[in-house]
Formats: sequence, structure tokens, C-alpha cells
Amino acid sequence: MPRRNTTAPNRAAVLAFFLWIAVTAGLSGPLLKTNDVVAFVGGEDVVAMQQFGYIELSLARETAAKSLRFRNLGWEGDTVFEQRRELNFPSWEQTLAKIGATVVVAQFGQTESLRGREAIPRFRESAEKFFLRLAGTNRAVIVITPTLFEKPPGSLPDLSTNNPTLGLYASELERLCDARGWRFLDPWKSGFLPPKSLTRDGLHLNAEGHARLALHFAARFSEVRPTLSFPRDKKTGVISHPATERLRQAIIAKNQLWFDYWRPQNWAFLAGDRTEQPSSRDHRNLKVRWFPNEMEVFLPLIEAKEREVRALAEKLP
Repeated sequence: MPRRNTTAPNRAAVLAFFLWIAVTAGLSGPLLKTNDVVAFVGGEDVVAMQQFGYIELSLARETAAKSLRFRNLGWEGDTVFEQRRELNFPSWEQTLAKIGATVVVAQFGQTESLRGREAIPRFRESAEKFFLRLAGTNRAVIVITPTLFEKPPGSLPDLSTNNPTLGLYASELERLCDARGWRFLDPWKSGFLPPKSLTRDGLHLNAEGHARLALHFAARFSEVRPTLSFPRDKKTGVISHPATERLRQAIIAKNQLWFDYWRPQNWAFLAGDRTEQPSSRDHRNLKVRWFPNEMEVFLPLIEAKEREVRALAEKLP
């Protein structure tokens, strides 16, 4: 069983870190408002955000004070060029409208950068078109710079030599945000308490990488005092502060309910190309489709878990 790290972060270093963020980020007033619904969009790193729960944990006090809700719409393999979905899967416009999204947090560019420098103009064009769809008429947009490549363990391919090109893609995103009035966050520039590695395989963030990203996000976009990272096991991410770990686990449980509702494993029977199959219908009356109604049972479960999250957040010291 791995030993937990019980050494608290240096308080002066933490305060200096948040001061550095506040000075260099150019804060222009609170972004997250009461009853906001924050949607996360991107590839595998975004999918993993809901499994670690660190960003929501870092915003726990903001959530309790403003009744925020978070919906993860990440999908492995998504790029600004293409987001493959099953037959009849709702469009981005339909999905964001259904959940009432008011803020969209997007992370793209890592996979796209592997196309090389010659693809940057197409990347800029595709990113702008896609982000405009996400923004709709009045949604705030936050763009997170893509995760840097690292030298991976073992015999995995080393893509870290592509980081100069990746930096050009990130710069293009920053210029796009400046032009469109969107927020841009680069959490990888600071050397604050740098770990040996931020990724698990040279590509995707590990627990430490997700925790670091969460700290930067909360320091930049939280109006309420952010929930600081507590000592945690560097491999599992388990926090040694019991009340905070209970809150994180409640966040993760809520996110799992949302994932099961939004991305059901048997979509083909729910709304795809197998809705006419007998197993998709009530055996007592084949005119009745039982699956759509059954899926809606998830919604009160999600709402109940969100109430639990807010209650636990209110008890934080």
C-alpha cells in the first residue's frame, strides 16, 4: 500500500503562487456567477477531469456560495477538426442548450499539433468555428492551453520534441482568445512546486498534473477563496484530509452519474439505429419505449448528489 504524503505545502509558497496568478493573469472581475452551468469540452485529459474531481474541488467554496453546476462533455479523441459521435447523437448546440450551459471550458491542440506547423492556419480556422459554436450567443468561453508532451516511461514514443510546434498552436489559441474576448489559461508556464512529471504516459495528465491545473484554474477564475490542495498520495490522488477527500469522492460520484446519463453504453437502443428492436421496447406493449424514460431517472440522482456536494463544501474549514 503506497504511503501518503503528509507534508503540508509551504503556506508562503502557496500565497505567493496565488499572488503571482492574480498579478499576471490580468483579472477583470468575477467570471462565475450564481447558478452558472460550466461545461468542459475536450479530449482525454478533459474526460479525466471528472474522474479526479480536482477542478470542482478547488471551486468547492464557489459552488456552495453560488450554486454552480458542472457538466463534463469531454470525449476521447475529440479535436477541433472532428468529434465523432454515434447516429442521432445530439449536436453541440442541442447538448449545451439542454444542460443550460453558461460557461464553456475547452482544451484542444495537443493532438492537432502532431500535424505539424503547416497545419496551423487550418487549426486556427477550425478552432474559431468550433469555439463559436460552443459560445453560442452569450456563453463565456475559457480556453486552456494543451498539455505539454513529456518524455514517457519505457519504450513509448517520445513526442516531447514536438513541444516547440505545440507552443505555436498554443500561441495561436491565445491570439484567437484575444481577438474574440475569450479567456485563456496557460497553467504550464509557472514553476510552482514542480513535480518530476505531470503526465502518466508523456501525453495525458496524471493526478499531480490535474491537481496543478485545478489550482491555476481556481486562482484565475474563483471570486471566493479557492480550496487549496491538501497533502495527497501522488499516485492515487487520495487526499489525507478526511473532510476534503469525502467532498472529492462525492464530486466523483456525481460526475459518474452524469457520465452514465450523458454517454449511455447502449446509445444505439436509446436513440440510435436499434430503437425498433424488441429489446428496446416494453414486452407488454411494443408501442412503449422504456429506455428513454428509464434514463431520466438519473437526473434526480445527479441533483441529490449535487446537494450533497454543496453541503460538504459548506462545512470546509
